[in-house]
Amino acid sequence: MSVVWRPVEGLSAPAGLLGVTPQRRVFAIAVHDDDSVYAYFGAGALATQTFERFVLLALEMRGHRQNIDRILSVSPEEILAAESALSRKTMGQLYRTFRDGFDFPKQDSLQFSEAVRARNRLMHGYFARNALRLQSAQGRAAMSNELDCEKELFWQAAKRMGRYVTAEGEALIEQRCKEP
Repeated sequence: MSVVWRPVEGLSAPAGLLGVTPQRRVFAIAVHDDDSVYAYFGAGALATQTFERFVLLALEMRGHRQNIDRILSVSPEEILAAESALSRKTMGQLYRTFRDGFDFPKQDSLQFSEAVRARNRLMHGYFARNALRLQSAQGRAAMSNELDCEKELFWQAAKRMGRYVTAEGEALIEQRCKEP
């Protein structure tokens, strides 16, 4: 099996996310051989988890901005408990909360909705639905190609969601700087 690391064009991650800093670019893995379907699945799972984390970050920062007085006075344990409650929601619930709380163009809405649908296809029963294709090299190659396309969809959605994370972070910093 050969492994090739390549940068995802234009995508960087907030500090601490997946061990990357804003200065370092996010890298995706591309593995090439007939039995690599599991590596492609893993790469897709990483990409969808990055998208999910960006949705969570945008919601958390929006919540902090709306409750700035309370946030500045709560304990770290209370903040972790609130984050834990938010992270227990399903991706569909998180996306609906995001969609209802943010204004964004229809193009973003379409891309995010497709990413959520693709995420659910990937994370819920992908291998069970494709059990027959797993049994042949041709089927595994087709699955690898399909998973590679899904991975790109997730990275592009994460990149677009990153804009909302950045905007919320900047607004939070600006708001905190205005506080006495």
